[in-house]
Formats: sequence, structure tokens, C-alpha cells
Amino acid sequence: MAPDKFILNPKRYHLIQQIQEALAEGCSKREVARRLGIGRSTVLKYAEGDPKALSEIGFQSGKLGQYLADCIICFNHGLSKKETIHYITQKGCHAPKRTIYDYLSKIETAAERKFALYGHYKHLTTELPHRQGSKGSQADYVTREMIFHFLWFDEPLEEAHHAYLFQHYPILYEIKSCIQSFRQIYECGNMPFLYLFIENHLTSGIVSFKSFAKGLLKDIEAVENSVASPLSNGFVEGVNNKLKMIKRIMYGRGSLELLRAKLMFKI
Repeated sequence: MAPDKFILNPKRYHLIQQIQEALAEGCSKREVARRLGIGRSTVLKYAEGDPKALSEIGFQSGKLGQYLADCIICFNHGLSKKETIHYITQKGCHAPKRTIYDYLSKIETAAERKFALYGHYKHLTTELPHRQGSKGSQADYVTREMIFHFLWFDEPLEEAHHAYLFQHYPILYEIKSCIQSFRQIYECGNMPFLYLFIENHLTSGIVSFKSFAKGLLKDIEAVENSVASPLSNGFVEGVNNKLKMIKRIMYGRGSLELLRAKLMFKI
């Protein structure tokens, strides 16, 4: 990837288009700012110019710009994001990990390929010999996190790990198949897939899958609507969960006035 390469920020591009279209219709800058919920300085900044050029993101500016060359070295040498963060931290970078992860994701977008995956397994551990029955550094330990990432995020396993796990734990086949088939229902919006999924898992040997299928059947009307319609109450549920979390944090620690102020600030 060339260090001076730029990528487009789609959110900023859409915002700039909205600003310029509203101004072209004759709206004042104050009115545009009120409509879009932004500051007038932002409206002035994007009032003129090519939206595409204004919404391009570079890699040289900002605190992480000075570590771009180091990030690219790690990227080209097949290091994972976690290993890259460790490397540039050793070089003196003190940015938050979340910020660095976002920066590395932009590099991936520009390069049109991904950083290497971080292996969630322990090579030749030295801590395990202290545990009774452990083979310690004589074995390669596959962690639960690695298996979870394989099942849920579809991250690939090493061939030796894949063969060992599926040979000794064939139940993983059914778990993987269940996750993939359920996601396919919503990706395709296919109602027959839903009925087939329920029918297959009502007789599953895994108790949790059988219970899940019965739960879907019990509330089948709502489940059908969730498959057929693009609408969702996820936003409302998210706000409810946020309110409950704030209530638990504040319980017994502040007055109603303080709780009300915190709710208004957070929501």
C-alpha cells in the first residue's frame, strides 16, 4: 500500500452532499446546521468544494501518522493487528488501542486486504506445567477463544487444529452448521429456511438447540416478521438497556436530580 493513498469516508461524504444540497435549495447556514444537528462551523467548512475530495481520509496526519511506515512494515510482513499494536507501542505510540485498531482498519480498506489473523492458541506455554496433569511446554494448547472465533466469526483454524478438534469433538460440526444456517435465514430473508431450521433442530441431540427451536416456534409470528421485514426495534431495546445500566450504576449513590441529569446527558 502506498503511504500517501487515500480512502473515502462514506459518512462524511453523505453529510457533505446533504449540506451542499440544502444550501443549493436556498437554506441559510443556520437552518442547515439546525436540520442536520451539526455546528455552523461544519457547514462553513463543507459549503464549497468537491464532496469526494473533502471526504477523503489520509494516513499521514494525526498522532498515528508518524507510525504509518511501521504499520505498513508489520502489514507486509504478515503480522496481526494485535502484534502490530504491540510493535508500535514499543516504538513509543501511546494512542488508545481502539484508535489504533480503527487506523489499521483504514489501512486494510486502502490496501483491499486484511492483516493476518491472530492465533488464539498457546505455543509452548510455560505456565501450564504448574497445573496438575498438564503437559506444559510439550503441547500446543487451543483456547476456547480460538474455537469461539472460528464458530462465530468464521476465522480459519490451522489445519492441524481443525483436524484434531473435529475428530475428537464432532459436535462442532452441528454447532457450526446451526450458526451458519440461522444467519442464512436473515441474510436471504427466506421464510422456508426458517421453517426448515426449526424442523431440523426440534429433533437435535443438543438440548440447547432443541430449546432454541421450541422458543422460535412458540413466538413464530414475531420471528416471521423479523425475517420478512427490514424494520427492527433494536434501537429502542438498546436505549432501554442503556437506561437500566445507568440506573444500576446510580442506585443508592445519588439523588433523583443527579440521575435525571445523567440520563439526559447519556441518551
